[in-house]
Amino acid sequence: MIMKLKVSFLCFALLCCVLFLRAQQQRALVIGIDKYKPSERSPFPELDGCKNDAQAIKILINARYKFSNNNIRDIYNEQATRANIIKAFNELLNKSEKGDVAFIFYAGHGSEVKNSLSHEERHMDQSIVPVDTYLKGIEDIRDKELARIFNQFVDKGVILTCIFDCCHSGSIGRGIRNSPPRLRYMKDADYDAKDGSNPVAPENRQGSNYLIMSAVQSNQFAEEQKDENGVTHGAFTIALLRALNQQSVYASAIDLFNATSAILRSNSISGEPVLAGDKQRFVSNLFGIRKDSLSNTFLIPVRGISNNVIQLQGGLVIGLHPENELTTVDSLTKIRITKVTGPDVSEAEVIKGDIKDVKAGEMFKVTNWASSSAPFLKIYIPATGLSFQKVKEYGEVVREAKNKADLVNDFEKGDPDLSLYFSQNSWWYNDTREGMVRIGAFNARGIVDLAAAQKISINLPPPQLLTDHLKEVFALYKNIEVTGDPNDAQYILNGTITESGTLTYGLTKTQLHAKDSLEMMPLQTKTFDLDDDKKENFDFVADSIVEYGLRLSKIRGWLAIQPPVNEKFPFHMEVRKASTGKPVTTDGVRIKEIVKLFIVRDDDFVHKWNYKQKFIYIFDIDRMGNITLLYPDPSEGNNSNKFPKLDENKIPVHEKELDVSLEVAEPVGTDNYYFIATDEAIGSYAIIFNQVGVRGAVIQGAFDQLLNLGNAATRGSHPTVTPAGWVLQRVPVKTTH
Repeated sequence: MIMKLKVSFLCFALLCCVLFLRAQQQRALVIGIDKYKPSERSPFPELDGCKNDAQAIKILINARYKFSNNNIRDIYNEQATRANIIKAFNELLNKSEKGDVAFIFYAGHGSEVKNSLSHEERHMDQSIVPVDTYLKGIEDIRDKELARIFNQFVDKGVILTCIFDCCHSGSIGRGIRNSPPRLRYMKDADYDAKDGSNPVAPENRQGSNYLIMSAVQSNQFAEEQKDENGVTHGAFTIALLRALNQQSVYASAIDLFNATSAILRSNSISGEPVLAGDKQRFVSNLFGIRKDSLSNTFLIPVRGISNNVIQLQGGLVIGLHPENELTTVDSLTKIRITKVTGPDVSEAEVIKGDIKDVKAGEMFKVTNWASSSAPFLKIYIPATGLSFQKVKEYGEVVREAKNKADLVNDFEKGDPDLSLYFSQNSWWYNDTREGMVRIGAFNARGIVDLAAAQKISINLPPPQLLTDHLKEVFALYKNIEVTGDPNDAQYILNGTITESGTLTYGLTKTQLHAKDSLEMMPLQTKTFDLDDDKKENFDFVADSIVEYGLRLSKIRGWLAIQPPVNEKFPFHMEVRKASTGKPVTTDGVRIKEIVKLFIVRDDDFVHKWNYKQKFIYIFDIDRMGNITLLYPDPSEGNNSNKFPKLDENKIPVHEKELDVSLEVAEPVGTDNYYFIATDEAIGSYAIIFNQVGVRGAVIQGAFDQLLNLGNAATRGSHPTVTPAGWVLQRVPVKTTH
């Protein structure tokens, strides 16, 4: 009898555990506000990408993180009043129980509110701006109010994640764009909150299970950009969506944050995102969802069938591209994407089976990898209509002003406070408040007066012949696009003069920040002198700039590439310091320090391995685009690089040190160590992963075409297609003196 009671009690306890594990609910609130009404506070308040941000985030968390659409509340534009937002916060709080997952996303204007009773030195509270703040008496939602609400989630034991793509304040005088970008900043509110409360910020509470990610620091602007498909989003959200699609759903919050920051930099955005909260949340997945509730395989449902065209509920947001192939779970039916028509919609055709067997609601999984046909790099090259002689005259003005004004040409040494540029047959500069300001007469005295005590940069326009030649040569490469919108570009053609007064041209990031000089994308390239107006000189300068543009596109290509999301290979690479045996962290390594490479088993997921070994390759890309093969040795061929290595019981060993010992070498900056594991051996790896230049011979083969990113010639629009059996990991390592 006692034994039966014990067994019954054990069964009851196990049942309770099972019920508890199943009890975690996931709920989300996404808010996007574009359509603000004009007011005295802000005459140009409307935005373009906030609703797009919120909708894209909603699609992605549903597809990849299994948030049910029934548990996602979305609020857009005119519905996003102060009262409705506060009400939605409280409804999310009331529905959430201890251990549940709650997620809040906001995209819209950010601002500041005077608070004379604040304990902070500036007596300003940061705020998000509801749609109805143009009405008298309707206030922003200040950070102190948000803290009080979010603390209630913490008190209740809810696992809360907040992401904000908005800004507060800052300066936009830097950079060499020919027009100011659209900012998610609204002028400070014209009232005093007089709030003397000082709630503890939830991110500072130990063991809070709270995580917050913000687009920028409190003294910076958040910008809008167009993504690779021409859709406007917040620059931060573009980078976040890319990072989420690049990495596993199991990826830690800190890894996703670091990847987002790197993509922001590669997109030429100088704002610094913020990650704060419970340190334990940093190392778990983004939303704190239990691992057993997540799967890196996601299924795409059929929306319907019309005229023998299959409509799928999946599109740009989750990384579908034309030529992607998908099968049903039983593999009896295979379809191919023919067109991606929106963020969550695509069309497909049957390539195996019968379309009559395909039903609405049926689920398909991706079985191959197809690249986007979008370019890796966009460069702004202005059409000036100017002769060489006219540009040379401008150069003489700069040379004369150079002796009396603090001109900045080497952006790694310092940031300009003001940037002058030529556009629409006039000279301009960007002002924080007034936007584009036309300069009267472009002469040395005027430049000196304008500069005053400021550091300035002057972008000399290119002669039209140089513009024409550059566009002609760049058109030969599908990975680079010459754009007519400077806000859509990562790099811009920049002109200056040498010490002797010669015109010289190179590529420069559209946003400048000296501290970014150690990031993986250089602030500027080498410049090339245009001595006179002879054709051979134009040819030399244009060809040299294109060469460096291709090198930059290769860096961005590897940074932005999205590997197959369904692939399982629970092993990863670690870069460890030889002196300590510990993995390299955010502190980086010093030049001449020794590092070693290890392949390590992911114990949490090794049971999901399909017992299929892969060929592995490891290479490094430094910030100047140099590629160095690290493993395997070129002389070994594809003989010893099959992983994982197994012990005598056919179990993968926990870790395997590779026969690689590296002395960290110049240049300082950010090196990216790439680990690629493929079902198919790469026969030409010794050539692909040892390139200094980027105009090597075109190499054949599915993986070789994929890996030959920077050399892809001709402007064909066909994507690269490879089997799905490969995984990619990037480990950034900062190097310093």
